[in-house]
Amino acid sequence: MSRLIRYSQFVLMLLVLGLFITPLFSHAATFENPLGTEMTDIRTVIMSLTRWLVRLSALIAILALVFGGMRLIIGGFGNEQEAVAAKKIITWAIIGLFVVGLAAIILWTIRSILVI
Repeated sequence: MSRLIRYSQFVLMLLVLGLFITPLFSHAATFENPLGTEMTDIRTVIMSLTRWLVRLSALIAILALVFGGMRLIIGGFGNEQEAVAAKKIITWAIIGLFVVGLAAIILWTIRSILVI
């Protein structure tokens, strides 16, 4: 029994020492920023966020355009109300793409003027 207690104390001591050594190994590793740039400046963060939002908005507008087209193809030929609703979706999706494009151009212009 005494041998089992000594063995368990030895294993416990190794585990406790391992907890103190583990941070040394973690400091040895270096990781790159997953965003690709240094995000230390507020201007960089804002520009990255606006670029991300423009891309997301464009994706949503394109998905709405595809949805309207599918709705027109599937249910619009036999039903007049469905065709009108699908054409309205397509119209607003095109307007959304136009607005997103204008927003991207405005942001690009502001960025070039302010030299951000």
